[in-house]
Amino acid sequence: MPVSFTQDTIGPITRNVADTAKILDVMVGYDPNDPVTAFGVGNIPKTYTAFLQNGLKGARLGVLTTLFWSGPEYEEVNKVLAKSD
Repeated sequence: MPVSFTQDTIGPITRNVADTAKILDVMVGYDPNDPVTAFGVGNIPKTYTAFLQNGLKGARLGVLTTLFWSGPEYEEVNKVLAKSD
């Protein structure tokens, strides 16, 4: 249940990008009980798996490190987020 109509989004949690693409293929579509899904009508690809080859070629990704929490209880997560491989 969203806290905010414009900000809260639930998406798939998967082990890799390929699994995410497959799950998105199943999840997408219009739902008359969810008016936000109307924005996707006509904008949904045939399959998200088509973007697995070179889908991010030339893309620049950013990480909002200012949103990382500090303190010993967050060290383990912050180390994983800081990995660049």
